[in-house]
Amino acid sequence: MKIVHVASEFAPLAKAGGLGDVLLGLSRATLESGHDVTVIIPKYSSIDIDCQRVAELHDLYNGKNALTTFWKAHYQNIPLILVESDQNFFSSGKIYGEPNDCDRFGFFSKQVAHYLKRESIDLVHLHDWHTALVALLHPEVKSVLTLHNMAYARACDLATLQRIGLKEDEVKALKYRDYYSILQGGLESAEKLVAVSPTYAQEILTAELGAGFDSYLNQHKEKLTGILNGIDYTFWNPEQDGFLPAHYNLQTLSRKKKVKAALQKRLGLLSGNKLLVAFVGRLVAQKGPQLIEAAMKKIIADGGQFVLLGATSDPVIEEQFTQLKSAYRNNPNVHIELVYDEPMAHLIFAGSDMLIVPSLFEPCGLTQMIAMRYGTVPLVRRTGGLADTVFESKNGFNFVEPTEEAIFQALDRSFACWKNEPAKWQQLIANGMSEDFSWKKPQEAYADLYRGIKSNKAFL
Repeated sequence: MKIVHVASEFAPLAKAGGLGDVLLGLSRATLESGHDVTVIIPKYSSIDIDCQRVAELHDLYNGKNALTTFWKAHYQNIPLILVESDQNFFSSGKIYGEPNDCDRFGFFSKQVAHYLKRESIDLVHLHDWHTALVALLHPEVKSVLTLHNMAYARACDLATLQRIGLKEDEVKALKYRDYYSILQGGLESAEKLVAVSPTYAQEILTAELGAGFDSYLNQHKEKLTGILNGIDYTFWNPEQDGFLPAHYNLQTLSRKKKVKAALQKRLGLLSGNKLLVAFVGRLVAQKGPQLIEAAMKKIIADGGQFVLLGATSDPVIEEQFTQLKSAYRNNPNVHIELVYDEPMAHLIFAGSDMLIVPSLFEPCGLTQMIAMRYGTVPLVRRTGGLADTVFESKNGFNFVEPTEEAIFQALDRSFACWKNEPAKWQQLIANGMSEDFSWKKPQEAYADLYRGIKSNKAFL
């Protein structure tokens, strides 16, 4: 089949979160399974064509397209189309967070729809609200819409939709309740809707996590399914990770201690056999910043070490963790970095004993999968994809209520296991490292979905 992915991110060229990693892993796995795959993203000014090894870049239409330049290229073996706007919609260097995001991604989707009408493809796979408009504007091609995080769906005003150049009937199709939403166009027009984990597929049917669309989704449950994301096993591989000072697998797990020692030395932490707990990820409200702070203080009080690596665009959360960083700057058991550093992330995943993910909600989550791949035990809140991947006393620890008391109890269990039950701790590690979180199973599930759509068969 000829499949086109349309997204706002594609790692490592344009990455703000897990979506970029998902696009890289899924498109690569689909390509390797024998399908014809192309990925379309905006041409952000932050993409460094030379340093990021974008190959064979050329103007697809030789300057003949007035409003948009479609750049054709390859990243590794994955064909790309980079969409450049003459209105400088993607020149700020930011992927998200601009006041005119509806204009930016509305324009992008409209231009993608025009491009696709010139191509012969079997299916277009859209990702989140940023691309959902394509399904409405190009109904001739069958489409799948993956819902990576409903919480970020944007309401758009009528003036914006008119600026984009939508027809009257197209604008009406985006009306949902008392506002307009680009996401609504995709929910209505796509043949299938996919949530990024089975549990999240159920959670978005509720008012709490449905982002206002729960009523519509409940009325069209036959269109919705859940497929758990995977991680790229070539990029996340402790046996050959170029960012690590030592390599290991389940059979040579003792070498992981060398990585922990290197991490402690690199960050100025006390050396020695303390339980080293980490958080790696974006610092946003979804991730439970108050629970992270509370957990950090308890971990230190209980004699452990804590490392945090995470950037944020939220000024309140930034101030919260800037103050924590200042308060603990002389503590040899704490290190806080308010940036995202890819090499450091690999070192932390491999060198830590445990990773906490106390999210208030988590559609899928990748960090818990990466942690297990590296022999690091996850402690998570039981929600979304975290509930589908981490199981108490099997491969990690979990808790249900988003409260300090609940995470403290989970921390007590984990500390007790690490101190008093080393054989059980090693079994948690072994079980986690033995899990298959590669893209093999998700790609097969998507392939079945694609085939079902192409053959016009009902597929649940």
